[in-house]
Amino acid sequence: VDILVIGGNPGGCAATIEAAGAGHTVLLLEASPVLGGMNGNGAMGFDCATPQALSGIAEEVAQRIRAHYAATGLDDPLHRKRADLVWESHVGARVWSELAAATPKLSVRTRAVPTAVHMDGERIAAVVWHPATDLVGNVDDSGPGQVVRARMVIDASYEADVAAWAGVPFRLGREARSALEPHAGKVFFSNHDSSARDGYLAHSILPGST
Repeated sequence: VDILVIGGNPGGCAATIEAAGAGHTVLLLEASPVLGGMNGNGAMGFDCATPQALSGIAEEVAQRIRAHYAATGLDDPLHRKRADLVWESHVGARVWSELAAATPKLSVRTRAVPTAVHMDGERIAAVVWHPATDLVGNVDDSGPGQVVRARMVIDASYEADVAAWAGVPFRLGREARSALEPHAGKVFFSNHDSSARDGYLAHSILPGST
């Protein structure tokens, strides 16, 4: 394939859909049975401070989710009271799968767990994967596995194991708070949309943050 994407979370799905839409042949490997990452496995909404921050594929996902609930005739007070969009996990998973299925030149393999890489110098030439033996991605790697060769590999997974196997520098542990990462440590945050409430500005770091 032209591009191999590791991880069927929202970032990985977005990367595959955009790449395939640009005319490339794309294969997406996802270790779990469903697409959507946390959006399809527990999280009930996009993790963003304001709904206005969403655009592109995220907005298309939101439109499809709204259409799903409109078609069911559901009048959920949660949908009426919240400014942002919320959904059931199975609905998020279905929408991501529908988007992927509707994209030409995009192939998806779920329950496919990367287990090794083949390098060509500093470039990933191929990725080896084995089928998951359970819902959490454990594998039986006694066999040779499947080998996927690609011109480009995108590791969009939460864990970034493929990138680590390829020699990308990494470290374990929580990052230090700095100008580049001001939200590290323990952070208390105001989610209020109004300009000021309880003496604090909207969307501001609150006292007690470290």
